[in-house]
Amino acid sequence: MFSERSKYIEPATIVTLIIGALYLIGWSFSLFYYKRFNIQSIFFEFTPLFYLKLAFLPIYISGFILAISLLGKFNNTKLSAFRRNLIFFLVGILMIFFGMKKDLSFYIIFGFLMSSLTFFLSMRNYSMFDGIYKKNFSNKILFLIVIFIINIIFSGVLGDLIAQNHIESNNIITFDWKGDSPKELEGKDLVLIDIREGNYFVVERQKPANEQPEVYLIPKDQIEFAILKNLK
Repeated sequence: MFSERSKYIEPATIVTLIIGALYLIGWSFSLFYYKRFNIQSIFFEFTPLFYLKLAFLPIYISGFILAISLLGKFNNTKLSAFRRNLIFFLVGILMIFFGMKKDLSFYIIFGFLMSSLTFFLSMRNYSMFDGIYKKNFSNKILFLIVIFIINIIFSGVLGDLIAQNHIESNNIITFDWKGDSPKELEGKDLVLIDIREGNYFVVERQKPANEQPEVYLIPKDQIEFAILKNLK
């Protein structure tokens, strides 16, 4: 009986771990996206499916980069070693960029060390990918954990960058008010962030984006209708 159960426990455990990992990656994206607008997303009630959808883009991009490392054989050349180390190198560069943008010295230092290490190892024809992944089961688990952490970091940075892109977007929203329009919003191009809990979450379009943008919550019952349009 125990052996029959074990056949189903292992696949179920793997599926659970994958879904849990995707959930956390989507959660990281959401956290940094809303944090860019000074909104605490922990107060929102998002569904698990919402986080799984948000995980698609970072997983797709990082998976594409990882595929470059996975495809082909390691032929003991510097170029081949660098290709294997590419995902680690790019994450280091991404962390430097994010650290400089946010003035976070830890990200800059860690990113510099990671990118420098992977470049140095590549010049010595050493692949971190092959060195970790092809030894034993424990190392493979460690490698998967590293890839998961990389995706968490990448997802958060991506969420922040997309939020900034929205602030600078040409896609604005205009409202037809039931009464007089608020004086605080007069003459401002507004960008829609979210519609949640009976409110429109909007921010003033800014280019370049302010690091501390003001977010306006507009109740739906004050709006007759809204129009989305592109300034181009």
